[in-house]
Amino acid sequence: MIESKGRMLRKDISRSRKFASLSKESQVLFCLLIPHFDAHGKMNGQAEYIKGGCAPLIDWLTIPIINKCLKEIGQKTSVKWFNFEGVSYLHAVSWTKYQKLEKHKLGKDYLPSWDK
Repeated sequence: MIESKGRMLRKDISRSRKFASLSKESQVLFCLLIPHFDAHGKMNGQAEYIKGGCAPLIDWLTIPIINKCLKEIGQKTSVKWFNFEGVSYLHAVSWTKYQKLEKHKLGKDYLPSWDK
């Protein structure tokens, strides 16, 4: 799987009503998630994985708070939190709108997609 060292957080977020509607905790988590998405806008959505990989040094961002934030993010934004075969995933369904990607460099999509 092709991985980058990070992703771009676009300026659009400053004027996003969806982002602004999130709680402060969810806003922080949302921003921390972005560099961890794969080239297809997907990642493991288990709270423990997110705590260890995205927010290991933020003490107040606990597993219960992360679960609450993921639920809110999934309800209010285009980043969807869902279960597939007993495992949680995140899928930024508008990923290609916000990331400049070269399709021939994306690689294979190994993670499940959110299905309305």
